[in-house]
Amino acid sequence: MEPSDAGTAHWIRRLGADPRALMHVLNSVVPTEQLTALTIPALVAVGSEDTGHADAEPLARLLNAEFAPVPGDHYGASAAPEFTAAAVRFFLAGRR
Repeated sequence: MEPSDAGTAHWIRRLGADPRALMHVLNSVVPTEQLTALTIPALVAVGSEDTGHADAEPLARLLNAEFAPVPGDHYGASAAPEFTAAAVRFFLAGRR
């Protein structure tokens, strides 16, 4: 992380999560123009109260991905049981 990324550092501290793991996630972001080259199955999940990331459903269509709206906002949706259920369904579907 660059020293100028004070906002990123604040976000990581606020979450109280593993900074090294979160930096791997942040460094794995794929530029939008390269997304259509992906050929693997994808799940796009978004919190129903996550108004700052409203492009999730069009993104799912672009990727021909499964779309899963779940209760919660950007930070809390991943803790929703519906998120876990969607992820489990998605991963099990790949075993058929």
